[in-house]
Amino acid sequence: MRIIILLITFILSSITLAYFTIKEKAPFIYTQYLEDIEAKKALLVSAKPYKKSRKVYIPSRSSILGEREIQKLLQGKAIQFSDNNATLVVNPSLYKIVNILNHLNEKVVLSIEAHSNTTGSIQQNLLLSQQRADNLKNYFREKTNLTLVVAIGYGEMLSLKEKLIKLNLKRI
Repeated sequence: MRIIILLITFILSSITLAYFTIKEKAPFIYTQYLEDIEAKKALLVSAKPYKKSRKVYIPSRSSILGEREIQKLLQGKAIQFSDNNATLVVNPSLYKIVNILNHLNEKVVLSIEAHSNTTGSIQQNLLLSQQRADNLKNYFREKTNLTLVVAIGYGEMLSLKEKLIKLNLKRI
């Protein structure tokens, strides 16, 4: 009879201990589970090929996914300037980049690297690329909530063959 009472006491205390452990740990586990699901959704959405028919989905705290989306947009030469001029040509792709930058919920530094082609003198290309980088920096400062934006013009040195503008996001 004592053995049965000890077994019942042991089972009840085990169930009680398990209940309180689950009650304490469940919110944390559930939160982690939801964050994992959101990250997987974001990766799936950013990998889908029909970008034009969907809205840009960038979850908060996601500078990595934001940078991926921006790099995909820049492959199509989203940022354009007038020929031999530093005047920025505003287009829908630039609005998408601003939208991505405004949806980031963490503090980031946006670095803008501007390059130019090899036509003209080296000094002229360096000045033109710096002016373009500064114009783009001013545009992003006006349109986004970023506090740190760095603009560097490289001219025709370190020239990129496919892109004239490169944007990088770094968490701080």
